[in-house]
Amino acid sequence: MKKILYALTAFILIITSCKKENIQLPDLPGKKPNALSGTSWKTISSTSVIHYNGLTIEYDLFSSMLPCQKDNVSTFLADGTTMSDEGPLRCNANDPQTSVNGNWTLSSDQKKLVFSTTVPNVVGLTLLNCEVLQLDSSTLKLRYTTYYNGPETVITTTYTKVNKS
Repeated sequence: MKKILYALTAFILIITSCKKENIQLPDLPGKKPNALSGTSWKTISSTSVIHYNGLTIEYDLFSSMLPCQKDNVSTFLADGTTMSDEGPLRCNANDPQTSVNGNWTLSSDQKKLVFSTTVPNVVGLTLLNCEVLQLDSSTLKLRYTTYYNGPETVITTTYTKVNKS
């Protein structure tokens, strides 16, 4: 079970802080990226709920993140890519301060956000379909489900909007 928790934590960190190559996302019907285009966000909470052999295990992923990961900022660029900024605290001095790390598409009803990545990771995801639970002027809250090694795992992550100057 610890392996699954570490894998999920690693995945959250990979999604928010790794350099990734660009790939083309399939268009969602009625694509409307303007609600997120040009906005920047910082993670303020992330939890997982694992359903395994009749058990429900809740885990606070955010609490296991390092301070140098918690200060990272993700920006949704108008061209459909996402950019990560390492923030003031960098986990590895050799990492670039900013990097383009994937693509995004927001559905026209603003209820589905799709991310893509070509970076191999511990959970093997290359396309992440998120349910948008909240999207307003200050908060973005996403939820997605994985079935890594069998158990259903539901990840919910909340971001706060960052006003970049």
